Amino acid sequence: MAKRLIGLFVAVIMILSVCPCYMAFAATTVTTSSGSVIVYARNATYTSSTFGLTDGYTKKSGTSDTTGDYLQAAQGSSSTPSGSKLSFTVNADQAGRYTVWVRAKASSSNGATWFDFGSNGYIRKDLDTGGSWGWLRLASGVYIASGGSATVELYPKDDGHCIDEFIVTNKATYTPSGKVTSLSSVTARTLTASYGMPTIFPTANTHPRVMFKSSDVSTIVSNATQSQNTAAKTHLDSLVAESFSGTSSSPSRDIENLIEANAFYYAVYGDTTKGNKAVTELINYLNSVKFDSTNSLISRSMGCVVFKAAEVYDWCYGLLSSAQKTLIINNCESILAGMEIGYPDTAQGNIVGHGSEAQILRDMLAFSIAVYDERPDIYNHVMGRIQNEMVPARNYWYQSHSVHQGSSYGFYRFYWDLWAQKLTKAMSGASLFDEENMAQVPYYQIYSH
Repeated sequence: MAKRLIGLFVAVIMILSVCPCYMAFAATTVTTSSGSVIVYARNATYTSSTFGLTDGYTKKSGTSDTTGDYLQAAQGSSSTPSGSKLSFTVNADQAGRYTVWVRAKASSSNGATWFDFGSNGYIRKDLDTGGSWGWLRLASGVYIASGGSATVELYPKDDGHCIDEFIVTNKATYTPSGKVTSLSSVTARTLTASYGMPTIFPTANTHPRVMFKSSDVSTIVSNATQSQNTAAKTHLDSLVAESFSGTSSSPSRDIENLIEANAFYYAVYGDTTKGNKAVTELINYLNSVKFDSTNSLISRSMGCVVFKAAEVYDWCYGLLSSAQKTLIINNCESILAGMEIGYPDTAQGNIVGHGSEAQILRDMLAFSIAVYDERPDIYNHVMGRIQNEMVPARNYWYQSHSVHQGSSYGFYRFYWDLWAQKLTKAMSGASLFDEENMAQVPYYQIYSH
């Protein structure tokens, strides 16, 4: 009798393993309201794990810490899977770049899932929250056109982690906390000067101020006529003469350079045709470019897009409508939110690592300078971190007339310090770093060889 029961049990497991039980027969589809939507995990389309022995989730009874019943991952896949074990499709009522948040609970021993948004490919996401319920950003910067859609897909990598709810929103500065049961709290927020206020500021209500000011234009025009700059001027002329479209499904440095060249030509020579071309194609580019979330260095491409957008915003400021300004700001904030350093930029280190490179010292800084009149909070936060957290350590080291990461990597990092110095001095005339000692650092590269 016991053998028959065991045999029956095994047969049931085998059958259920081949034909897993789905808690919803039709795919779950939701529509955003003013660019946001809340999805409870229990209402998504998910595969119920059979007795915890097959890949999927087990529904657990709600507690005072959850919004209701929640899901706990049972089995999972150690390698990149196909298909999904939890999914829902988001229809967007507003065009924009969307962020996906998840409220999860896991410890480091059981805290990872495979995740995909918008069919960009599965990536591993750590859901470790230290054993308590907490919010984690799964993706940012995924563009969805108005009326378009994108699907959120999960497949457990580890078992044991729990999922309560998701928020999908185009509000890049929104950060959820606690249980969220109403969209009224899902709103865009200004940034705080959490690292302290800066002491150097852009000159308000004047453009251009990214890389140069209007008082520099006559010098630029004069320099362009000098014989030693003939090749550079010829190259600029060839770029602005080229016909192109900014629509692209992936980052394109060629398109970015063409947009930049047209914007620069307008700022220096006043050619409105070129300026309008730069604005139009930048918006086409921002509304079409997608970023490969499986690329570990994608933040560099994302940051470069933001930098070029900052140039267009600043150099072509007089050509932009209020709606276009808002569109560029919203796109750039959403792209920044998907970068390694985060947005607000509170992640990574101030001295070494990717946080001390282009992300903040060129890309975020240029963007914050460009939009200072409309969004001074961005500048106060970004420059506050640079001036109060990054500058003191560098000035201390520059007294040695060297860089702290040696004669190889050190000069790549120093390169981004020079960008921050240039951007700051061009906008204000003030020096960000100890200029006298900083100027001696390049000699270190010569001496070290």
